[in-house]
Amino acid sequence: MNLFCLVTAKGGEGERFLQAATPLFAQDKVEVFRDVETFAERLRKPRDPSCAVLAVGPSHGDMRRIVSLREFLKDARILLVLDDQNEETISLVHKTLPTYISYLDNGTAGIVTVLKQVMKGSGVKEMEP
Repeated sequence: MNLFCLVTAKGGEGERFLQAATPLFAQDKVEVFRDVETFAERLRKPRDPSCAVLAVGPSHGDMRRIVSLREFLKDARILLVLDDQNEETISLVHKTLPTYISYLDNGTAGIVTVLKQVMKGSGVKEMEP
């Protein structure tokens, strides 16, 4: 299983989520993107059908662009770590059919737990710490 990490959170907030999530996957199965455009380009290329997408800190504009990529994300498990609880952003978020939604100030424990469950469900053996 691949892990695509889209980290757009400002001020290094996304780094703690990367540090918590990436050790769960083989190093060659993790791809990190710092902007939605690069992420979109990668989604359009061939990939393993079983993948998890961890988006940390996407803005309202980022979410609008991610929603436009739904056809490329239909088989992906989408985990979103949001910066705000704006009604319009939340409405966009739900259009992506996320597996899990959290917020930057909630910490990384929930994301790690869900990623482990997603991996079990895909038949991937968990990496040893």
